[in-house]
Amino acid sequence: MPRLTVQGFGPDGDELRASAILDLALGDPVTATVRVGGPNGDVLRLAGVPVAVPGGSTDRFALDIRLPEAMNDTGMTWHELLGAMTHESGWRLSVSVADPAVGAARARHGIVTGAGIRESEANRAWGQWP
Repeated sequence: MPRLTVQGFGPDGDELRASAILDLALGDPVTATVRVGGPNGDVLRLAGVPVAVPGGSTDRFALDIRLPEAMNDTGMTWHELLGAMTHESGWRLSVSVADPAVGAARARHGIVTGAGIRESEANRAWGQWP
């Protein structure tokens, strides 16, 4: 089953950089949806974020996601946001990617929907930190 695991995130110059591992090869180009949620709900939701796929094996691919400061409309700098996420409870970062290969992998196992998956999202893999 395709699994997306958020490995970590941090500042890289003026960008917020997140890395994830996907247990499936995807087509090109790959885009992601990134959400940052706090104790009171989502504070940032970005769709269509370009993802670099620097390499991987035939069944595990590294995903490199970069969010420029211009995408940050939270009212905090990336450093302030990261400080809150790492020192206060209730924060999370989630990443999802959509590709027909995800749905095809699920279909090979006879899975088209399940807990937390609407049928329209069968092509989507997602992961979350923490």
